Amino acid sequence: MNSDNFSWPVLSQVLGKPLSSSEVGDFFYRRNVDVSSLWQPVEIGVVPSRNRTRELVDTRRIDLKEVCGVTLEFKTAHLLHGFESLGSEFVFSAITYFADGEDAAVAFEGQLPFLLSFSDTDVMVEAKVSAPTRGTGATTDQSYFFRSWNQDKYILHAIFRTATSKLRRLICYCPVK
Repeated sequence: MNSDNFSWPVLSQVLGKPLSSSEVGDFFYRRNVDVSSLWQPVEIGVVPSRNRTRELVDTRRIDLKEVCGVTLEFKTAHLLHGFESLGSEFVFSAITYFADGEDAAVAFEGQLPFLLSFSDTDVMVEAKVSAPTRGTGATTDQSYFFRSWNQDKYILHAIFRTATSKLRRLICYCPVK
């Protein structure tokens, strides 16, 4: 399995689609990815709901970071067709690209969004993307800092190592409702 199978131009076409959709199924089938054997439960997240309460969101992950430097995340979402509820289903909600050695990952070597590279610094990333539109911050121990951008259909979240200012992880996710 190589990184090009998970390059941004390919994955951006299926991000936000239900796991049961033909597009997502074909994507995994053409790459010989057996979802059922790689499916891992993740800590259940809590998200705000429309009525200002918090809802539990079941999250699953396909972890390929030791193979090609990516993880794929799926969250439950309420699917609608017009005003008709189709129930809940797992939706392909996020991909994380990893630099070499980051969280025991091999380096992702395919194409990243905005033609970013793991050799880019935060200044270079901002020049390629724009000034952060969603937020900035740092980890409590200050070893990493991040920048986030709202894009048309997804959110881009870049994580940098403070000591080098180099990009270490890039997360692209669709807000799942």
